[in-house]
Amino acid sequence: MGASILGVNEKHIGIRDPILRMDVPNDKKNTYGWHQDSAYSKLHKNPKNEVVFWIPLINTNKKNGTLIVKPKSHNIIGNVSYLNKKGGKLISKQYVIDGKYLNKFKSKSVNVKANNVLASYANLFHKSGNNVSNQIRFTVIVRFYKILVTDYVEYRRHTKDLIALKNSNYQKYK
Repeated sequence: MGASILGVNEKHIGIRDPILRMDVPNDKKNTYGWHQDSAYSKLHKNPKNEVVFWIPLINTNKKNGTLIVKPKSHNIIGNVSYLNKKGGKLISKQYVIDGKYLNKFKSKSVNVKANNVLASYANLFHKSGNNVSNQIRFTVIVRFYKILVTDYVEYRRHTKDLIALKNSNYQKYK
């Protein structure tokens, strides 16, 4: 499904950092503020080359901390985030969105049924809702990305290596 959303053949797609996230009730240390997943990955210059699947394993709602998004914020090109918390032994590292961008978009809580998928581009402004229920919210997060595009970091790195190789003495020994 990630390949079809990104409009590429499934052979030309990568998967990054599938995780199982657990949001325990009333956790203030690891609830994410407004952020963009592209701030963490830095895989592409164009964040529309990466799509994020958010898959709750329980029905989500405001009480158990569903995802809150800023619709249409994914259209901002570039990363508008900065490192707010460096993380630590019991605190998650966080890049948050510069406040001057947040007021440009309305917020919307998105209730998602268990095992359904909320798909978004990596640049979408979003945050964790606060889990004030009496149960843990389990969510699977998977990121799919295009690998055969010129703005993909490994593609750029290997292209640079190939150009260097081509310009080296390697040509003399072919």
